[in-house]
Amino acid sequence: MPEQWPESYLKAFGPFVADPRSERYANSLLDKHLAEMRGQVPSIWRVLDVCCGTGMMGRAIESYLASTGRAVQTTFLDKSSAILEKIELKPTDRSVCADVTAMRAVASAHFDVAVCRYGFNNLPREDWLKALGEVLRILKPGGVFLLQDHFVPGPVFSALVNEAEQFLARMEGKQVAPFIFSTEAFNTALDEHPLVASRVKVGYGLFINIWDRLRAKKELLPDFEAAKREILRFYEEICLKKYEVLIVDPEEYIHVYNVTYAITRRS
Repeated sequence: MPEQWPESYLKAFGPFVADPRSERYANSLLDKHLAEMRGQVPSIWRVLDVCCGTGMMGRAIESYLASTGRAVQTTFLDKSSAILEKIELKPTDRSVCADVTAMRAVASAHFDVAVCRYGFNNLPREDWLKALGEVLRILKPGGVFLLQDHFVPGPVFSALVNEAEQFLARMEGKQVAPFIFSTEAFNTALDEHPLVASRVKVGYGLFINIWDRLRAKKELLPDFEAAKREILRFYEEICLKKYEVLIVDPEEYIHVYNVTYAITRRS
């Protein structure tokens, strides 16, 4: 099965490596969480980066906590051992090869902060709540999960984006149909979860150039022109005929809402 995150995509695609708002928004939510903490403050903050990819978000949160004078231990978790091997670990770091939906090697109530940047949108719909439950399990009571992903507002546009993402996944030879919640549906899921004490979110619009995305996935889609023809066919047959959306500028069409949630575990 192909990697969910080929190295060419992790290191070349702009939204993954060149968007400073991503870290800034996550740090703002963490700052809010720190200001509202009650009870015992840990002497060493344990941070878990799930579906870690390059480890960018884990390192960002680690750096932010360290800048405030806090000692930090960071754990990087991914289901790909090849990805984990590329992360340069510090003496206090560790890595765990595991699926986010079944983190048996991770103790319950162990981490103060969990983070995930653009990882959950690779999960099929049926795994989202499993993964959320696992992350909440490994958090200490009162701990916070900073989840950042390309959530989409509204049921109709969400359905269109999911159909597009699943179409791309099939083109890339993946065996999983990825899914992303609408913001409204995910809010409801969080509000109904027994381990969620509160949720706060921030977000901003982000345009993704579909042709740049295809080029960055050269390990999975080496024939760019053939992939481009498939995308244009999808725009005509699905976007226009099914959803009645005319794509005038395909390279500028994908406009997603980059949302970062701070999800606090119930004490």
